[in-house]
Amino acid sequence: MAAELHVLHVNVNGLRARKTECELYLSETKPHIVLLNETKLCGKPVPRFAGYQTAAVRDRTSDKIRGGGVAILVSKSVTFSDISPDMDDIVAIEVTTDKYKFAIVSYYCPPDNKDLNSGVLEQFLLQYERVIIAGDLNAKHQYFGSQCTDARGEQLFDFVERNNMIVANDPDQMTRHDVSTGHTDLIDYVIITKPVASRCVECYVGDCVGSDHLPVHFTVKLASRIDTVPTKQVRILAKCDWTLFSDKLTEATSSYNVSVLTSEAAIDVRCDEIKQSITQAIDLACPKKTIKDYAFRLRPKTVGLNQAEKEAEKKVSKVRRPKVPYYVQQC
Repeated sequence: MAAELHVLHVNVNGLRARKTECELYLSETKPHIVLLNETKLCGKPVPRFAGYQTAAVRDRTSDKIRGGGVAILVSKSVTFSDISPDMDDIVAIEVTTDKYKFAIVSYYCPPDNKDLNSGVLEQFLLQYERVIIAGDLNAKHQYFGSQCTDARGEQLFDFVERNNMIVANDPDQMTRHDVSTGHTDLIDYVIITKPVASRCVECYVGDCVGSDHLPVHFTVKLASRIDTVPTKQVRILAKCDWTLFSDKLTEATSSYNVSVLTSEAAIDVRCDEIKQSITQAIDLACPKKTIKDYAFRLRPKTVGLNQAEKEAEKKVSKVRRPKVPYYVQQC
């Protein structure tokens, strides 16, 4: 069965202020890629989210530095490359499968007099056949489902038509709710190329995460699996509860059949009982943990040597060298 790529876009209107709501929502919906607009980090780090890593982030650097900001979070199981351009309010990553490469772009276009930056977006279309662009574009066009059409909406319509793209949004689902007026409109978009559209599963508006913008979910069926970080299961014996292990073995031993082993079949049964008892005891006392395949643990002796080396370097750096007279330095 083909894998699916689940992308989530949302204008959070302050990521640090919405951390709790966002973390709960991500734990419930479990998207692979999270595209964030208006992070408003103002130089502060992206907060940590369980199961996700920060793939790309861009604070605003030119004007209105206290607003805007974009970021992309990626599930820790998915491999990616940061392909972001050097500009404000736009970040992008590359995600690969066995057969294809996807460019996934998060773009925030603030509600000012600036034009839609279609030139930068088209650079991705020149390099990738499969492109997903999502963002709060502050563009309104009735063709896509907005309540009215404005100048930015006309630019968006021209961009979509000129590049033979598709707006994946459900035109009946609004993405922004103005609390003060009760007015709703569609200004958050998921725009995709035709090869992506041919495998689109769904695009829908989700539940509120505390912002006046609702999250937009987009899912596409893939011809092959997403490239993921290889993992393996290991037991960390250094953390094993050996007392629990012994108690469980003792408890299991007392339940064995006390009859004398007089046949090969009876011996095989007893061996299976012992094996099962050991397995159950070690699973309780030292359960397996999933780790990255390339992760490894240093031996305590190696760690000790590294620490000793660092301490030695510190002591050497504190030793004062004898001062050389100025006239000697000149010789």
